[in-house]
Amino acid sequence: MIQGDRILKDDRSPILLLMSMIKGDKMDLVIRKATECGVWGVVPVVTHRSVPTPKSQKRARWNEIALQALKQSKGLYAPEIFLPIDLRDLAHFFSSADIPTTETRLLLSPGPHHPPLLKLGLESRPPWAILVGPEGGLDGDEEEFLFGLGFRPVRLGSRILRAETAAIVAIGTLLNCQETS
Repeated sequence: MIQGDRILKDDRSPILLLMSMIKGDKMDLVIRKATECGVWGVVPVVTHRSVPTPKSQKRARWNEIALQALKQSKGLYAPEIFLPIDLRDLAHFFSSADIPTTETRLLLSPGPHHPPLLKLGLESRPPWAILVGPEGGLDGDEEEFLFGLGFRPVRLGSRILRAETAAIVAIGTLLNCQETS
């Protein structure tokens, strides 16, 4: 962005949020909060337990929500809001999309044996891609598919959070990891 004779630096954080489609206005909330936090992009993902894929006008609405949130947070650049994609198309998405190379791919999973996101975030390097599953979680085949794409399971803590809450907490955690690296 150019302001006067200065070129302003892209102020987005190196976080790509892959958000399973969730019902009602909850996806709007995630877009709003992800924008306020300064993520690089948001990819709505259709999984087995997702709500139906929205109509194309939803993307226009999400972009408007992102612009409003950007003004509120005084950010310079809104996140890229992608069209919803099927989970099985993620391999193609990562190889063909105009996105920063994701150094670390993370999958939120409530399993008690998974490492905490904070620990893995501090040990890994940005940019990060983090996938938040739908209410009820991903099925076993979906998880195995993601592991094959290099996603590593992480947990947020001992509580099971709603998908929209998990997304916001995960972004905040990664932002803290970025600040300490």
